[in-house]
Amino acid sequence: MNFKRFYIISTVILCILPMFFMFLYVVKILIPGYERAITNYHLVETQKNLEKIIGKNLEDLKITARDYSVWSDMYEAFQIRDLEYIKRNYSGYLPDEPYNLSLILAVDLNKNPFDFYSDQPYSVDSLLQNKEIEVLFKKTLEDLKIVGLDAAIKSGYIKLNNYIYAFGISPILDDRDFSKPPMGILLIGREINENFLGKINSYIESPLIFCNEDKEHPPLIKGFLKREIPVFDIWGHPLGRFISYFNLGVLRTIYRNFFLFFIIFCIFIFSSGVLFAISFSSYFARQFQNLEDFALKSLSINSTGRISGIIAQNVKNPFERVSMVIDILSKELREKIAVLEAQRKRLLSLYESEKRQFEDTIKMLVSIVELKDLYTKGHAERVSKIAVKIGEKLGISLSARENLKIAGLLHDIGKIIIPENILNKTGKLSRDEYEIIKLHTAYGFHILNENQTFEHIAKIVLYHHENIDGTGYPKGIKGEDIPLESKIISVADVFDALTTDRPYRKAYTKEEALNIMEQDVGKKFDEKIFEVFKQVMEEEER
Repeated sequence: MNFKRFYIISTVILCILPMFFMFLYVVKILIPGYERAITNYHLVETQKNLEKIIGKNLEDLKITARDYSVWSDMYEAFQIRDLEYIKRNYSGYLPDEPYNLSLILAVDLNKNPFDFYSDQPYSVDSLLQNKEIEVLFKKTLEDLKIVGLDAAIKSGYIKLNNYIYAFGISPILDDRDFSKPPMGILLIGREINENFLGKINSYIESPLIFCNEDKEHPPLIKGFLKREIPVFDIWGHPLGRFISYFNLGVLRTIYRNFFLFFIIFCIFIFSSGVLFAISFSSYFARQFQNLEDFALKSLSINSTGRISGIIAQNVKNPFERVSMVIDILSKELREKIAVLEAQRKRLLSLYESEKRQFEDTIKMLVSIVELKDLYTKGHAERVSKIAVKIGEKLGISLSARENLKIAGLLHDIGKIIIPENILNKTGKLSRDEYEIIKLHTAYGFHILNENQTFEHIAKIVLYHHENIDGTGYPKGIKGEDIPLESKIISVADVFDALTTDRPYRKAYTKEEALNIMEQDVGKKFDEKIFEVFKQVMEEEER
């Protein structure tokens, strides 16, 4: 009898101790570590994305201010003081999205203001007397004179009449001759309200709110993580902060499910040990019945106790009861696997849908460029196809070929910002016009680099007009300093440009184009890439 008791106690201890230590490890180390990792991701990584999206809105205002102020037609209107033209075309040419703040200050050759226009309900005098507006306008003209156009064009936040605006400001210049004196200053802005926040909220999973500095901040909502981004004006004065909350409900659900699974696993192991001891003691067999009932209840199939009672009455052999518990666990596991398989299929379907939307977005961006430059219809798609074939011949990785495909489609995205009268000019471009055309690589880089998805693509686009001998643009780098993908797109881009009609000439034949390009091997084109390109052309003719 003593032996039986010793055996029972020993078996129970051997079952409990490993489960106890495993329980402590999971509860004290594994699960808290997982929670910290998830929390850190949503507080750090998603905050970086949020800051980038908010910064992109400021950059858009800066670019828009430049596009509608560095404009020869508007410059000439200011020279002759055609105020009707200024007011009419100013409103007509601005984008469709609302600009709650829009001011134009016209100045003469001595930089003295002679007229002021605003489409706001504010008094013109009150705006002119606003010290912040006055300082901002003066600083814009001073920066233009001292450090140049890029520094003079600014974006930021400003508080006017108790309203907070995100703004962009630029001097009014002649885009054909930057040496001419400025004729005025353009300031556009968007009030930080529901419309402004709505544009940002379309890119993030948790709604963003804005709280003024002079108002009490909303309290932290229970079960949510709080993310804050402070907002300052250009003089460093606090204006408020953007606030976003992330729901921790998903994390808690994962925690509960994992904990429940662990408890069931412990019960199963413990039950197995108890079943092993039951052959030596009828007392132990009776105790096992209680453990068995508990296991069945934990599996959520015994809410009434009826099933457990049937097992206890009809299955007398303890090992048969163990077999039944294992069968129930196996059924539970199969159901879990079926749920996971269904989730996998839904995720795969979602991935395909997102991929199609991504590709449609790229095609839409390309079509915008083609609408401005009608002679390049289909150019981006042809360049992309040729570039991918060259990449395959060179043996680059699948991910690199995917980047090459997207970069080929978007290599001229910067032309969206280039004026149409230059893109579609039938005659020879002037030196200033050619310098503006060359800016499309930098514009393309800035457009794409604002999105994490396109950061690597942005560098390929930036350097696709660089030459092997260092005579290209925008930076004049050479040789191995130029990314491989940029060198590939350079070959495909020139070939397609030569073999298609342009405003200033008819298309060359393939043979003529290859002869022309052959002369630039080692100067403009990489020799190895050009040889692979010729192989691609030969295979297409077969």
